[in-house]
Amino acid sequence: MPRQHLYLTNKDESYLERKRDREVLRRMEAISGIDLFGNFSGEELHTLAERMEYRSYAKDDIIFKEGDLDYRKYVITDGEVSFHAIGQ
Repeated sequence: MPRQHLYLTNKDESYLERKRDREVLRRMEAISGIDLFGNFSGEELHTLAERMEYRSYAKDDIIFKEGDLDYRKYVITDGEVSFHAIGQ
């Protein structure tokens, strides 16, 4: 029988808070190098990072189409995105 490892995590409030904090720091790192946010203070970057929503997309997913009303801003942290004109 192959050897197996079992890891248990106590997902209490402390664990979830540390996980949220790590995610906010990761987001702050992602946006801190973007010119649009260059004049933001650390506190403003932190607030923005807290309010960001992580989304993952698969290859060939359509994020939005030309003409869609979408007021969100997207920060690509991994992978690539391509843009196609209608009819192509």
